[in-house]
Amino acid sequence: MEFITGFETSRFMPPHRTDILETSNHLRLFREDLRLISSAGITTLRYAVPWHRIEKKRGKFDWQWMDQAMEALEANGLDPILDLVHHVSIPCWIRQGFAHPDYPGYQVDFALQVADRYPHVTRYTPFNEPLVTIFLAGQQGVWYPFGKNDDTFVRMLVNVGRAICLTCKALRERNPLVEIVHIDTAEAHLTSCDVREDVQHFVDFCNNRRFLCDDLILGHLDEMHPMYGYMSRHGYTEDDVTWFEANRARIDVRGLDYYAHSERDYFVGGSTAPSRRPLGFARLAEEYRAHFESIEETPPSLWLTETNIRGYLTDRLTWLKYMVEQCELARIPVFCWFPFIDSTGWGDTLLRVPHTRIDPVGIYILDDERLCRHPSELSETYAQLSCGELTCDDIPAYEFRQPLDRTLEGYRDQIRHWSQMRACG
Repeated sequence: MEFITGFETSRFMPPHRTDILETSNHLRLFREDLRLISSAGITTLRYAVPWHRIEKKRGKFDWQWMDQAMEALEANGLDPILDLVHHVSIPCWIRQGFAHPDYPGYQVDFALQVADRYPHVTRYTPFNEPLVTIFLAGQQGVWYPFGKNDDTFVRMLVNVGRAICLTCKALRERNPLVEIVHIDTAEAHLTSCDVREDVQHFVDFCNNRRFLCDDLILGHLDEMHPMYGYMSRHGYTEDDVTWFEANRARIDVRGLDYYAHSERDYFVGGSTAPSRRPLGFARLAEEYRAHFESIEETPPSLWLTETNIRGYLTDRLTWLKYMVEQCELARIPVFCWFPFIDSTGWGDTLLRVPHTRIDPVGIYILDDERLCRHPSELSETYAQLSCGELTCDDIPAYEFRQPLDRTLEGYRDQIRHWSQMRACG
């Protein structure tokens, strides 16, 4: 298993005109951050290209910071998977955001600028987590451009789907060796057998929706698809079906992003996450593998491209052990703890408000005062895993501390076979 990582860096926060590059201090400390990754024996990382900083005016590009970051990557022997759009990190001149009718062309133009600027790069993520991004930006009104209905969601999803397909094609025309690492969430929506029919219907809808963007860009969202009725009611047309069948993307890797909240329980009156009886990542990965094998002659490889847990270092070590073991069970060849350094702003505002309150999810610890990076038992363990000096059995496991001892209660059955769980002081 290869261990990789990444930075929570380029998530843009309009209208505040800032991003996590700035609030986490990676904008200034990127050389130090990349040296830390290299010193851990890691050779591959996910790295976002801040489109909103580079093309602040249409057709006018400022590559100064990105050039320096790319030079530092090369100097440290790091091979990037370039993330061209990370959530809503798009320039402010794209009015209406992903709903703008010309959005696909804008993204393709920028992708080609990046490819021409850095011709040695061969791995790209055209759009990070498109399904959850469009859900939050187009249906839930959480992120820009704050859409709040199914019509907006479908319109944005079709636009972004076209952008992904065209970007994949354009990058491969520039360089036939390009690999596409398509990254999105890995979800499970669960319920008991005795719930009302309407609750079960909604759970079935959510479990079909989790494959919506995958099936769209692969050209499989036609009249036979279980989501076709929903999509067609909200603006998806026969012309769209024809277009995606003719311009289907070819993805080499489907990255699965899995967190404890990725599995949700539903009941009459609401839902809760994490699930009280989760399937676990290994079983969920098999569901995704089976789905792609059923629709694609050459299904993509599956990687774990994001995981973490918000909590104490001991909680994170235990989650690391659990997820490494789950990846081994599911035959997942690449493991990514994300982010490498604690984030800022995710835990309490979903990045809607810019601040530097620490979100304790990283391998390296950020301090509250100066945003300095500090090593830990977790960073030492991850480095040893990356270098092949430890196996899953060697990772220490601790009893979860509050509140995770309650919220992760459903995972206990999956780790009962561990011989020992250390108590926390």
